[in-house]
Amino acid sequence: MRSLRLLAAAGLLMLAIGATAQTPVTVSFDPPSGTITCDETLLVSVVVDAAATDLRGFSLELTYDDSVVEPVAVTAGSLLAGAACDHFLTWLNPGTPGMIAVDGAALGCSVAGPGAIVTIEFAGLVDGTSPLECLSGILRDGDNAPIDYTCVPGTIAYSCPVATTPTSWGALKAWYR
Repeated sequence: MRSLRLLAAAGLLMLAIGATAQTPVTVSFDPPSGTITCDETLLVSVVVDAAATDLRGFSLELTYDDSVVEPVAVTAGSLLAGAACDHFLTWLNPGTPGMIAVDGAALGCSVAGPGAIVTIEFAGLVDGTSPLECLSGILRDGDNAPIDYTCVPGTIAYSCPVATTPTSWGALKAWYR
């Protein structure tokens, strides 16, 4: 009888653990595949999905191809900026090629997704496509416990075509005579 009670208690405990298991949060980029053209910039948001129900803070390291694009500004996303409490966001390594390290937190409250936690403004350097990926990071809840997450990579394309002027064959030949 005692072993039956222990077995039943263990089963209930397993059910409780399974019931409280949280779905991992998905971190992604919006737009997932952005494009920059000549003399323009692109705003890319780092977003969390609806599985983020108790997000209090985060530290993220994002990578990109620094030969194609460069970040010019990193600011709090709409989810963090619109929180019911104050927030902070710090771009830890401005000027570091190929990586953006950012820390952010809601001060005194949690936020719930979906929404943008960071907004990055990119400028183009040379024609090409840059991956945009999470290198590492941690999301924290209101108890300062880590939140499991997955990161969906994105891309940023830069294209600045050179304008051409139609010219006659006679004019081209004249250049070389």
